[in-house]
Amino acid sequence: MRRSTVLKYAVIGTLIRADCALTIAELTERMRCSRPIDGVLGELTPKRLSDMLRAQVAVGRVYRVRRGCYRVVPVAMARTTTWRYVRWELQFDRYAQQQAEHARRTGRVPFHVDPNSCASLPETSR
Repeated sequence: MRRSTVLKYAVIGTLIRADCALTIAELTERMRCSRPIDGVLGELTPKRLSDMLRAQVAVGRVYRVRRGCYRVVPVAMARTTTWRYVRWELQFDRYAQQQAEHARRTGRVPFHVDPNSCASLPETSR
């Protein structure tokens, strides 16, 4: 699975779970607190997320509420597609494991994971 596909699953899955409109900053915060996204998928810039969301708006999976704020359109997806998006952590974990194995085989330094990245958030929002 490609890195951009894993990011798409993470973004849409987070929007489905939120069941409300989220700004780019809120979306990024929720994804980072679920998994160490930055280390595996590259830096999550607002531009990168808005470009990906703009493509999903064109497909019809996401609705743009206002500038920088998006909401998922659940009726635009089949139940199995929604199921896959909601369980995006599984895809992320598989991708991270593949990257770590590749790094071990090639001798590259694996991605950096900061265990304290969500230390300031309450336990219920993780």
